Amino acid sequence: MPATVAGFTGCGVLVEGAPADVIVYDFDKLAVLPEEIVHDLPGGEWRRIQRASGYRYILVNGEVTIRDDEQTQTFSGALLRHGGNTNKAKAAAWPRAEEKEPTEKPA
Repeated sequence: MPATVAGFTGCGVLVEGAPADVIVYDFDKLAVLPEEIVHDLPGGEWRRIQRASGYRYILVNGEVTIRDDEQTQTFSGALLRHGGNTNKAKAAAWPRAEEKEPTEKPA
């Protein structure tokens, strides 16, 4: 779903400098895995989760967060609410103006 449909402006398009989330999956391998109970809440409390498989890459704000169904421990996103301020998410995700671009590109 395009970000503009959810009321967000300035993001959700694949252009340089715009924050966007991208999902790359293998359609033939997409699957919903069995329900699990995990004890990862404060005080050892539990919750039910249901994972999925078949995801090659998930990129959040240009950073790979899932590679071949495994989390990369990169947390580059920010919680956005309907029509909320995307400037805060942009500031967290993109280099600041004072950070210089590399002058040489890798070979």
